[in-house]
Amino acid sequence: MTPTVTPTPTPLPTALPRGRTSASVPAAIVDGYREHVLRLINRARIEAGRQPLSMGVNRAAQAHATAMLSDCTLSHWGADGLRPQMRYTLTGGRQHVSEIILGLGYCLKPSDGYAQLRDIRARLTGDMQALMRDSDGRSTVLDRAHRRVNVGLAWDEYNLRVVQLFEGDHVSFVRPPGFSGGVLAMSAAVHNGVALSPDRGIDVAVHHDPPPRALSRGQLSGTSCVDPGRLVALLRPPALAGRPYAEDRFEVSYRECPDPYDAPGPAPAPVSAEEAVRALEMARRAAESSHDTTFTGPRITADEWSLSQQGFSIRADMRQVLDTHGPGVYTVSVTAALREGRATIMSYSIFHRVEPPAAYPSADR
Repeated sequence: MTPTVTPTPTPLPTALPRGRTSASVPAAIVDGYREHVLRLINRARIEAGRQPLSMGVNRAAQAHATAMLSDCTLSHWGADGLRPQMRYTLTGGRQHVSEIILGLGYCLKPSDGYAQLRDIRARLTGDMQALMRDSDGRSTVLDRAHRRVNVGLAWDEYNLRVVQLFEGDHVSFVRPPGFSGGVLAMSAAVHNGVALSPDRGIDVAVHHDPPPRALSRGQLSGTSCVDPGRLVALLRPPALAGRPYAEDRFEVSYRECPDPYDAPGPAPAPVSAEEAVRALEMARRAAESSHDTTFTGPRITADEWSLSQQGFSIRADMRQVLDTHGPGVYTVSVTAALREGRATIMSYSIFHRVEPPAAYPSADR
């Protein structure tokens, strides 16, 4: 299939009228800037030999951009304590996502002495150019497993927040993951290059977060990365007759992102743009210098593990895990083989015995 470039949208205004914000301009103008971001992403992907992406419809990206501007923050974590995959699930997402955020962890004001934000399009272009010079950002933009991107934009006279929430398109749930009586059940069809067979199966991991709690601006300024949460269980298919499993526990080591809840004492919020930049750099250095942590946990043998070229169906007793870790958010991740290599194809967050923040629907998902 020949790559195609997103058509050029209606010309966008370059001068930002005084007092205009993203919340006060016509929706068509915001959508035009979103299309501009999509075009920049696809230009970079096509130049690198990747397939272009389509625009997603999940509203988590826009909700997070709006919240960061309102809260004067810049973090993958929300002030409500939610991680990206939690926001994505609560807004109807069913795939795996990767999030890029652009902006400043401080809200500029007239007395700070900076020029007003006049040309949104030029700013978005410049931010994209800077993003592609960052190795992690470039890798995310060019990831072969991505098929869509959801773009969130929020701005005022001095400040801009951009969220690029990349997602795959590899599963269609017949039954989304959920707990009933302590049993986890899920069923899904697979497509777009997912290769399932007895030799190329799936890996299922379960991560846990305690019930989300509000985070301060100071806590959020000390974050630079995010992960799926604490790994608490790995699922596996039933043992073959006469060949029982030798081990019932796992031990893995990986590097966790620093948790904003672990910050020692009350962290002060940045009071200037320079302080916000310094806080972000310190957070990045802390993440880079963190050591691998070893995790141990149970290998849960599923009661049902149905696998075919068309999809999968799993049922596993998780009462041991739920009793150990209690209420919170359990994120179920599935990894499978794609044409491009093995990748996570879904990350679904289940709010177990805990209410999502008021901005989202209330359900035990």
